[in-house]
Amino acid sequence: MGDIVVEVRGNIDDSGVCEEGMRGCWNLLFFDATEKKRAFDAELIQLCLDVLMRHARHVYLGRSITRNCLFIIKEMAATCGSTSKKIKETHKKLIFDRTQAMGLSKVVIDNMKLYSGNVVMDVRANKNFRLDSKVQEAGCAALGWLNLRASKDYRAKVIAYGALDRIEFCIMNFPRNPHVLRYARWVHEMLMEAKAEYERDMLTKRETEERQKMIDRMARNVIAQKKDKKKKKSQFDENEDE
Repeated sequence: MGDIVVEVRGNIDDSGVCEEGMRGCWNLLFFDATEKKRAFDAELIQLCLDVLMRHARHVYLGRSITRNCLFIIKEMAATCGSTSKKIKETHKKLIFDRTQAMGLSKVVIDNMKLYSGNVVMDVRANKNFRLDSKVQEAGCAALGWLNLRASKDYRAKVIAYGALDRIEFCIMNFPRNPHVLRYARWVHEMLMEAKAEYERDMLTKRETEERQKMIDRMARNVIAQKKDKKKKKSQFDENEDE
């Protein structure tokens, strides 16, 4: 794992090396859980982001590079649910915390949008980046694992990024693709529950704020009435003295 990462990092401007390197890293992660700690130590996730930034839009290798990188993100995020005894619990937490801190859901969504068939590749040729089922499958899988153990605030941000729109796009465009649908439906259910919970929390918060405002108004009115009574009593006493 470390050797592949070093080789790709040293030739990061070469799309061919990046395509083969990311494929090799994904295969290692898929077949051996112990490679996830090695990948974490080698900063494989950051390498994925750097490769995507340079080559996701490559005319010939962009789709392959993108889906390999998204599958790597998925495998690293899935560490939080791993039952393998080959990787320590402390390492699982380290990897999970790292995936949460790197803004990976936004990266995943952006690359799913890129290969949605709606992004222009060449204006002169009237050509768009193709709708790629493997990219969408990898994206749905990555979003699922990134959000499975995430906080309510994290999920709310992911929804705000447009995750539900992406997932619903996949469900609508791949109704007979079981590989895409199994992840898309899983994430959709997860995020819809998170959205409902967030909306309930916001409603409770608004009701609490409104109730507090009403209490504050009542308190101000009581204080104002007491001040008014004192003022009237003072004026009455002055008139009595005269």
